Amino acid sequence: NGSTSQTIGSILTSVIAPAPLTIKSANANASNKGGDLYLKAGNSQGVNAGGEVEFYAGSHDGTGSSGNHTFWGYNSAASAQKIMTLVGASKYVGIGTDTPSGPLHIKQTSTTANIPVVTIEQLDTDESLVNFVGTSGAASANSISSSTASAASKTGAIKVKINGVEAWIRLYATAE
Repeated sequence: NGSTSQTIGSILTSVIAPAPLTIKSANANASNKGGDLYLKAGNSQGVNAGGEVEFYAGSHDGTGSSGNHTFWGYNSAASAQKIMTLVGASKYVGIGTDTPSGPLHIKQTSTTANIPVVTIEQLDTDESLVNFVGTSGAASANSISSSTASAASKTGAIKVKINGVEAWIRLYATAE
């Protein structure tokens, strides 16, 4: 029934930990790939929005923490590996790590991949590539500095590629 909420699985009222509910498509035979699994919300009509797909991790009694959302895949050796973790309590996203230390934490786990960690591609020719939003001021106390001074000591540089060509962004100890 499309208008009635339904529960698939079991609801336990005791303290016994329930077994996981697994929804799995078919395994492959020798000549086919494994079966696909689709979760699809309903379509809309007129000006209404289409249906949403929402995922909820387990809640807690106020003394624990909420569950995480973890997405898995397989590498070329057919070994399961975590691809991305969404940490429910902090709302942090970890790609390549299941312990993100900020709102977005991307970790290159290979030391021999010979690829950049992040690629940002902008096809709109009259728009900027990145927009940094923060507190602006003329001093180093702010997250964005309007200072044009270049007398500060250099602390290093970051290697980047611009249209595939390697370049360096110089870093200074202070904005002054």
